[in-house]
Amino acid sequence: NAHNLANIRCSIDESVVNLDGIFAVAGQSGIPVVGAVAVAFGCPFQGDVAFEEVVAVASAFTSRGARGIVLADTTGMATPTRIETTVQR
Repeated sequence: NAHNLANIRCSIDESVVNLDGIFAVAGQSGIPVVGAVAVAFGCPFQGDVAFEEVVAVASAFTSRGARGIVLADTTGMATPTRIETTVQR
């Protein structure tokens, strides 16, 4: 949440609410949406990011019909093992 607040000045919950408008406009225009989960493997402000937090954001996209999800290693903290564990869960 700290990264979201610093980056776009709103909480993750506020961002999720904004997805409805994004998906509505994209749908009307026939544009597919691919979701991105920033700091999926670590946050420069909070350190480790819980798997459940990553899933919650990814689910917000998929429940609205996202074509895909990108798990961003925003800070370069991911390791091959951590990526594999996250994706397999």
